Amino acid sequence: MARAAYGLAHECIQLLRGYGHRLYGARVIVLAGSGNNGGDALYASAQLARRGAAVTAVLAADHQARVHSAALNALHAAGGRSVLASSQHGHALPCDAELIIDGLVGMGMVGALRGSAAELVQAAQVAKERGSLVVAADIPSGVNADTGEVDNPAATIDADVTVTFGCAKPGLLLAPGAHRAGALRVVPIGMENALTEHAIPVLVAGSGEEARRSWPRPQPDDDKYDRGVLGIAAGSTTYPGAALLAAGGALAGPIGALRCVIGQASSAAGILARYPEALVTPTFEATGRVQAWVVGPGLDTDDRAERTLRNVLGARLPTVIDGDALTLLARMIAGGFQLRAGAHGVSDAANPVAGAGIVLTPHRREFARLITALGKPGESEHPLAAARRLADFLGVTVLLKGARTLIVSPGEIPRVNLTGSPALATAGSGDVLAGLLGALLAAGCQPHAAAGIAAYVHGLAGQRAELNGTVTASALVRELPTVVARLVNPLRQLDTSCRKGTAGVSSPLRIVHT
Repeated sequence: MARAAYGLAHECIQLLRGYGHRLYGARVIVLAGSGNNGGDALYASAQLARRGAAVTAVLAADHQARVHSAALNALHAAGGRSVLASSQHGHALPCDAELIIDGLVGMGMVGALRGSAAELVQAAQVAKERGSLVVAADIPSGVNADTGEVDNPAATIDADVTVTFGCAKPGLLLAPGAHRAGALRVVPIGMENALTEHAIPVLVAGSGEEARRSWPRPQPDDDKYDRGVLGIAAGSTTYPGAALLAAGGALAGPIGALRCVIGQASSAAGILARYPEALVTPTFEATGRVQAWVVGPGLDTDDRAERTLRNVLGARLPTVIDGDALTLLARMIAGGFQLRAGAHGVSDAANPVAGAGIVLTPHRREFARLITALGKPGESEHPLAAARRLADFLGVTVLLKGARTLIVSPGEIPRVNLTGSPALATAGSGDVLAGLLGALLAAGCQPHAAAGIAAYVHGLAGQRAELNGTVTASALVRELPTVVARLVNPLRQLDTSCRKGTAGVSSPLRIVHT
């Protein structure tokens, strides 16, 4: 508890200073609940009080009997005071404050806050609107630590910073809880292994170091085939630009060559005008040698497109199934097609074939169509649980795009991507991601790792595009080379900064050494 309290106090001081406040004389309110979470907040506030802050602990009436008495005594000894929350105060705290520390409830909370705890959270939200800074201890009150679910948004803390102890809880990484956490700070407390083992479910967040280590690099004797050749089957009369965007994402990756199956002459001409290094063919049969496929961006959903998807799956190579190909796949599954892919296979029940890893890249509507086609809707299921179920059932990697992109594979620890911006929800963004992911597969990355790296790098490109202007898919293609260059060159610093925007996108995780 001492380490947790020290780390929490340190981050409170840093936040105050960052907003131009002095600690001495600063007004601090602690929302103190029962158990260790409230104890951590009270011990941390005692440290602030000893350094001159004016600290008031507000005790939730329904938690009063279980408040951490030793921590409360420490606060009193340091010169702080405590009051009992009273329903007669309504949504008002006892005083204005520069800083509010949320220590009401922790990992054990299930369901919505009620009673005086809910009223205190609502009061804190009003205070925040008036300028108070809010720091959550371990997890914002009202957020489910395991799933990120928020049962009552009106009675859930919206933190500027969350100081979590031991490890980042899944609920801090998954939407909507992630949007209530603000910037994440992890304080090691010596119990990391035990906490990770008991987190349900376990999640791993991608990092720049991990992506840098795993990014494929050309070797001295490599030719273009050794580096990897990617095939892209994309684009249509309706969506001629999709193939161009997927190609742009792919050529920012580590491949040695790109082959595109483009049936429309005008689209083929557009690809060659922009990327003369690409090899363009009108049919799948004329493609030639490739190591992986991307199928689906802007492909349309007609019979020609379905034949293309079946041909690609029959090639038995690592494959990214994106966009229209996901709609086709859902339709094929509903019609009896059985996809079973894994470390060694893609199979149709009528014609088993041996293949390689498949990555599905749905957004939530495409994901819902796949789940429905399988006859496993699970409407109330959490997205992570549903993605795991789909991945296990089909034997594929699922990259579920969203505010917090999830990467799930059978037998692997699920991953969550922390980079990106809400502005990435723009036409063609997924085409660029699919191309980049396909390039990593063609270069030899395993599907689970490739999906995590691609989401991470794509998110960084989105952040750079947002800083430099409007986020469009074309802007992502322009930014990717710079992001990749900084990633693979250890002498150049990778910019992983994330601005906290109106939608609550938080900065990447930072470890606080105590």
